[in-house]
Amino acid sequence: MSNLIPAINLKADQCVKCGLCLPHCPTYRLFQDENESPRGRIALMQALASQQIYANDKLEQHLAHCLGCRNCERVCPSGVDYGYMLDHSRQLLRQQLPVAGLKKYLNQAGLKLTHNKNEQRYLQTTLYYYQKSGLQGLLRISGMLRLLRLKRFDDLLPTINRYQNFRPDYPGDTPVKGSLGLFVGCTGKLFDQSTLQKTIRLLQKLGYDVVVPEQQTCCGALHQHQGQLESTRSLAMQNIQAFAGLDTIIYIASGCGAQLHEYSGLAWSDPEAAGQAESFEKSVKEITAFLSDEDLTQFQFKPLAKRVAIHTPCSMRNGLRQADASEAVLKHIPELQVESISAETGCCGAAGSYMISQARLASIIRQTTLDAIQHLKADIISTTSIGCGLHLKAGLTNKTVYTHPVSLLVNQIAL
Repeated sequence: MSNLIPAINLKADQCVKCGLCLPHCPTYRLFQDENESPRGRIALMQALASQQIYANDKLEQHLAHCLGCRNCERVCPSGVDYGYMLDHSRQLLRQQLPVAGLKKYLNQAGLKLTHNKNEQRYLQTTLYYYQKSGLQGLLRISGMLRLLRLKRFDDLLPTINRYQNFRPDYPGDTPVKGSLGLFVGCTGKLFDQSTLQKTIRLLQKLGYDVVVPEQQTCCGALHQHQGQLESTRSLAMQNIQAFAGLDTIIYIASGCGAQLHEYSGLAWSDPEAAGQAESFEKSVKEITAFLSDEDLTQFQFKPLAKRVAIHTPCSMRNGLRQADASEAVLKHIPELQVESISAETGCCGAAGSYMISQARLASIIRQTTLDAIQHLKADIISTTSIGCGLHLKAGLTNKTVYTHPVSLLVNQIAL
């Protein structure tokens, strides 16, 4: 705890309480309550660190309501590292107000699932047969899902593929340009294995050997956002070692990417580990950004007379601080009308596990983005965040579908 308090206070002192962040905060716009704003939360975190207030359920609720979208960071004139402060304050809060009972069990089970490959395989197989057997359709028609309060979870499910292991190496078409690592992530492997497989095929066609290390694990984002910073560092080091020797590591999920790009900021006590984390950061690259630098004109694209709405997730806009290359990549598809959803819509409300832990608030916050999608009359939502994509699709009543930009691209290539 001794290291947490000065870390929180140092960051909090950077905030000049100007309030420019308030109109950009989803929860402040919703509640109009200072305690639900970045400025108010910083004051609460500072008070907790200086023992002016003590951990209690009300304080936990104010911090839990924060989506971690980091819109406030992007507009802050003082450069306050709000995300860092929030994660460390949640760790301090957990030390003073431990989670107990069913909530503790569910938290531990959820976090264990992110890096336990046996449990991942079991869950994916169970969900596959749940859909394939027709049980999902039966429960939906019967209304049992609503009765059991499971409907919101079922609404989020994409089509689950049968579990299969990735090979450690996928040789590229000759002549080979080099080797690329592929970070699969726990969520991507479970809910978007199709995009991962299509990414591999596309990179092979572009002339790259694709390496998928078996030793890789969860990026650690969920652990960090719950204040479990030691676990985060352990997962980070496992990934750093798994991808050692590779100059470029591709990821398809911007949420994972935002975490991978911040490994050097995990307060490593070992200088060697800190140096390895910094080198690792420099090697990771988001898939659409990578593809935008490749010659895609070598492929023959099938026309697609549809309208696609590009959703840029907060993890890309505010975490990675990079432009979304999805639009540039998808414009290779003839007849496809590509529109980007305005940044003014703000966070879609998915925010990792927020759409489950704070389902009611997530649904309310989502509506602004849903309105923008409907205004664009989009046939397809495309985003580099599977969580955002599934959350948005679950809120739409029409036939708009969700797909990752790479899946959409590869579907139109005559490979």
